[in-house]
Amino acid sequence: MNSVTESDVCYCTDESTCVYPSGIYPNLTGYDSYEYYGIVNPSIISSKPIRGLYAGCMPYGSILQSTFECFYDDYCLSQLFINIENIQPLNHDINSVYSNNTTIDFLIQQLFIETISITKKFELFYSECKPNKCLYSYSSKGDATFVILTILSLMGGLFVALQMISMFIVNLIKQ
Repeated sequence: MNSVTESDVCYCTDESTCVYPSGIYPNLTGYDSYEYYGIVNPSIISSKPIRGLYAGCMPYGSILQSTFECFYDDYCLSQLFINIENIQPLNHDINSVYSNNTTIDFLIQQLFIETISITKKFELFYSECKPNKCLYSYSSKGDATFVILTILSLMGGLFVALQMISMFIVNLIKQ
């Protein structure tokens, strides 16, 4: 193992965002991992690093800081999935606004959306839907309250109208 200074070591008890490059550690025993509990120690060198993937104190934080770089590379995938045949890498020739080394955190913030295009054309919607008939109906029940309020409103309106007409007729007669 390499010599490590105190500034190289990250303690999970102090900072939960500690991460280090992920890799395959063929010579690391279970006892070795207990020796480093709660400490992210860069002195443990992986013999097979996994490009773009990180490990650390909290799995979620590690995944957010990781990228999909390994999933675009044949060799990296073959090392990662050693017992599985015919693993195909992602196609890096497909145009994307994101690069292979864009963090998963950024992709989540962008909701994995490449572009948003909004077209507001009712004609296109209508021609896509193609309804045979377009109907609109509104049904309401005339309960007792509705009938009473309607009659009172009509009586009030008639009262005001008759009062104005009678005042107009009286003024005509006076002149």
